[in-house]
Amino acid sequence: MISQSVSDNTLRLQKLSQQGSGHLSSVETQCAQRLEELQTYTGTPFFMWDVDRAHPNELDGHGMRPLVPESLRRELTEQQEVRRISLGTELSAILVPLNFDGDFVGLAVGYVCAHESSRPTELVITAAMNNWPEDEFNAWLGQIPACSRTMLDAIVKMLNDHNMFEKVETELNQSILQLDQQLEQTYEEISLLHRLTSNLHISRSPADLGALCLEGVSGLVPAAAHLIWFNDAVADESFIVHGKLPFDEFGLARLVAQFENHNWTKPLVKNYVQETPLGRDFPGLENFILVPITEASHRSGWILSCNMGHNEEFGTIEANLLKSIATILGTHLRNIQLYEEIQHLILSFVQSLVSTLDAKDPYTRGHSERVALIARRIAEELGWTNEELENIYLSGLLHDLGKIGVDDRVLRKEGPLDQDEFAQIQQHPMIGFTILKRLKNLHQVLPGVRSHHESFDGRGYPDGLQGEEIPLMARILAVADSYDAMGSDRPYRSGMPLKKIESILKSGSGKQWDKQVIEAYFSVREDIVRICQEYSPERGILSSDAQVKEAYV
Repeated sequence: MISQSVSDNTLRLQKLSQQGSGHLSSVETQCAQRLEELQTYTGTPFFMWDVDRAHPNELDGHGMRPLVPESLRRELTEQQEVRRISLGTELSAILVPLNFDGDFVGLAVGYVCAHESSRPTELVITAAMNNWPEDEFNAWLGQIPACSRTMLDAIVKMLNDHNMFEKVETELNQSILQLDQQLEQTYEEISLLHRLTSNLHISRSPADLGALCLEGVSGLVPAAAHLIWFNDAVADESFIVHGKLPFDEFGLARLVAQFENHNWTKPLVKNYVQETPLGRDFPGLENFILVPITEASHRSGWILSCNMGHNEEFGTIEANLLKSIATILGTHLRNIQLYEEIQHLILSFVQSLVSTLDAKDPYTRGHSERVALIARRIAEELGWTNEELENIYLSGLLHDLGKIGVDDRVLRKEGPLDQDEFAQIQQHPMIGFTILKRLKNLHQVLPGVRSHHESFDGRGYPDGLQGEEIPLMARILAVADSYDAMGSDRPYRSGMPLKKIESILKSGSGKQWDKQVIEAYFSVREDIVRICQEYSPERGILSSDAQVKEAYV
């Protein structure tokens, strides 16, 4: 019976078998093939000896029938080199280690006689003790070749050289496999970084990009949890977690505080935390990497991965990956900050231009910003993006900028304009377009500035565009401009009631104005009435709430 205490070699044999088909047949098949190869190389039949069980392993008819003299059993131990064992003057045994994937699984044993007529005593006695019939033993002995000692030593050397070659080949194959795995890991990391850099759009929020980062990291670093904590004004306060974290954001703040003197130009990597004072302060924390999200000297948050799976450690590969991601996030946050600063400068510049226009034509004070607010609300109803809404708002602010180039007497004339005066007024879209086209950051507003006086039926100016030839931005601004102009007081007339304005808009739908824009207006009419009631020129923003129904009285 086999001992219940299974040795290391038996466990390795079982492990190799489980990696194959789940039974011993996978390893046994490899051993049988090896026995056949040895017989081909040497002309000597071999059988397999299980070192752990101290028993031959008969491989379903493969190899020689085992017969082991007692004097040989003592030599059948684990070894890594081919050996020749002398069993008296007439018999030698060749012992060849069987290794698969770097694991020793047993010995191949073969015999060589000194002469063809040899009947080695060791084998005769052993066969008799095993009750072999004479004819069976003679047939078995006839398989054993005869060979001189010199030739036998040459065979042993050849087998050792062959084993060494196979060992080197196995090590090379393992190195190639490891290199292939490293290349695959590197490729996946590069692919992740490429995906992240491809998503560095100003419109993408830090939280969205952070979630994309964690999704990618979780596929590359087999840790129990990954998190990104933004604690910057640009990204607001965001705590994004992927997996099961052993603490909350307050715990992370405490963890960061523990290492305030760390050199944060390098990732912080800690393994084997459980048995340390830090582990007692943070139950469930086994190991971690902590990396700051920075750009230049500004710190915007943190990335952390913790509790590596399969009892593995965090190393430089994982640390460098998180550092690269942190750099990308830090750059993205900085770009957002710079973009917001530029947008603020542009808006301040635009507001200065609008203030200049209001000073030139005080009777239309606040008109440009009301048009901008109305146009933005209509565009929102039509499904425009946030960026498009911002563009139409700026275009609304600047749509009348060209009036700077119109004679003050024409702008302030209280009576009807003559033909020449009206011709001057008609120049203001092109004047505004000419002023703004030199400003690269304002190119997106030009369609609205140039074409907001085009008519859907083609009778507008300055280009006489018709229908959908007119940019949609301009078609929306045309409705917003007309609405506010008809409702505003002038020195020579009072503003129209809302009902009359809407009657004119309906009658001009599909003629002067785009039908879909008019429909969008009527869908948000109450919001637009509120915008106009709440607008305060002094503040340049919406003032207190007003009752929409009062506008219809």
